[in-house]
Amino acid sequence: MRGSLLSTPNASARSPLIAVILSLAATGLGQIYCGRIVRGLVMFLGSLLFAPAIVVAALLPPATIVLVGLILALLTVLGVYVFAVVDAFRLARRGRDLFQSMDYNHPLVYALFILVGLTYSAGGLYFIRSNVFEAFAIPTASEVPTLLPGDRVLVNKTTYQRRFVRRGDEVVFRVPSEPGLHWAKRVIALPGDTVEVKDNEVFVNGQQLPREPVPRASLGAAAQEVKGELFEETNAAGGINGRKIKYIVEDNQYQVPRSVQAANKLINRDGAFMMVANGGTPMNNATLPTQIEKNVPNVFPLTSARSMYAPLHKLKFGLASSYYDQMRSGVKYFIANKGKKAICAASQDTDFGRDVMDGVRDQLKAMNATLVAESLHKPTDTDFSAAVAKLRDAKCDLIVLGTIVRDTLQFYPVETLSEVLEIALVKPPAIEDVKPLESAA
Repeated sequence: MRGSLLSTPNASARSPLIAVILSLAATGLGQIYCGRIVRGLVMFLGSLLFAPAIVVAALLPPATIVLVGLILALLTVLGVYVFAVVDAFRLARRGRDLFQSMDYNHPLVYALFILVGLTYSAGGLYFIRSNVFEAFAIPTASEVPTLLPGDRVLVNKTTYQRRFVRRGDEVVFRVPSEPGLHWAKRVIALPGDTVEVKDNEVFVNGQQLPREPVPRASLGAAAQEVKGELFEETNAAGGINGRKIKYIVEDNQYQVPRSVQAANKLINRDGAFMMVANGGTPMNNATLPTQIEKNVPNVFPLTSARSMYAPLHKLKFGLASSYYDQMRSGVKYFIANKGKKAICAASQDTDFGRDVMDGVRDQLKAMNATLVAESLHKPTDTDFSAAVAKLRDAKCDLIVLGTIVRDTLQFYPVETLSEVLEIALVKPPAIEDVKPLESAA
């Protein structure tokens, strides 16, 4: 007979459903219900240790190991919670035939455990959110590149209880004029400092605040070669109508959120009057509405999407014939002139890839042909073995690629693929095949 308290002579079966409900209400209570008082108390008290662990972590110096420890602690608590529910269910099923009720097997005892557990959990969460940690979502691009729209940050509220604010700290604070609104900003000055803004440059105590440029290495080989020689020559000659050209480069990392952030910064903070050589179809599509609203021309974007010139707009200056036209011309050429019959495609599942595939499908439809196989992938994918196998099994004799650089290289040099397939890199249509664009009414 288990249990250390006085037992009553009454025996009653344990209900698995009640055991599960009690375990869900308070960790370990299902075990107590089933007569396992020691196991239940250990689980119940253990579940209360997570809040003190969070407070201790907040007092430690910021480090990855601290965050990892918190995550592991949370996973442990969740694991114990799930285990307690399953274990209580199993104990109740085993104790159905015979169970000796103890003095602690009383509804009032269960209610007390539930009250303590719920009160502690609610109070602990409120205390932690108010005084220790609070999570925030970043909605704007004002702190790019440190904080990006959509980022989630965990703010340690104990930091300034241990030290004074420093220059360079990223802080979250309430806006006095707008109750309920929080701002995230970097500290550039302390009490007693003088801050001035002159010609879009910030000065603290008379010294210009340095700006850290975007690392050239992150822009790729082509961008590293761009040094703005023409701008330098123009400025050296007196500029344009006496105004100097300021060339600012932002790295969009081929990501839509970062492109939107960079465009907002260039247009709203830097006062850019023109955007030149913006890279990527999805990125240009995402930033064009803001540029048009702010009357900022989009000049020679590094994409041939149809949206770069259609619908016709005075602020759109496309660079080349569209992907759609290129694909139609290329597919027509290889079917009509090279006798290709098994047409396949591999493309990114993006605005760029869809523009390419629209051209492929429309040309195949016009020639009463069908697409034998198609492989779609994300721009961030790195493993293309399944896509290669799919195209190989389809016995394609022409593959049209709606890819950029990294993913193109994953398809093109694969020896096992090139042994059985001819991969065609489609050229733009010949100049005599290009029809003039009709002017807008």
